[in-house]
Amino acid sequence: MKKFFSLGLIATVLAAFTFTSCSKDDDDDSIVGKWELTSMKMEAEGMSLTFEGEDLGSEILEFKSDGTCISTSEDEGEVEVTKGKYSVSGSELTVTDEEGTVEKIKISLSGNTLVMYEEGYYNMLADEFYEKQPEGQDYPYAKMSMTYKRK
Repeated sequence: MKKFFSLGLIATVLAAFTFTSCSKDDDDDSIVGKWELTSMKMEAEGMSLTFEGEDLGSEILEFKSDGTCISTSEDEGEVEVTKGKYSVSGSELTVTDEEGTVEKIKISLSGNTLVMYEEGYYNMLADEFYEKQPEGQDYPYAKMSMTYKRK
């Protein structure tokens, strides 16, 4: 009888841990919260560049439960704050800024890691991606991933 009780107790503790873990994991898979940029990788024309730490400057994204978001970035003492609205559908994040500009970004979200992906013809001067090569331009096809960690 004592052995059965111990096994029952262990099973109960494991079950409680499992349910608690699932609940926590579900919470962690929400984009809601603050995210800090930790690395960025750019691939174009057979070259690959990775930026980490001080090379990135500072960027914090905050996604609120009411569907609003704030991006705060700082580079060489200049701070830029952009506000907007967002929605997530599957692996696509749609962000509409205050001027009405809509950007759709592929994302991967796992626990405390958020990765955003962009690809297309990249205009380095304007820091913009285009799905199709703009007429009269010769921008390289590039892929970029930005990794954020939950704060």
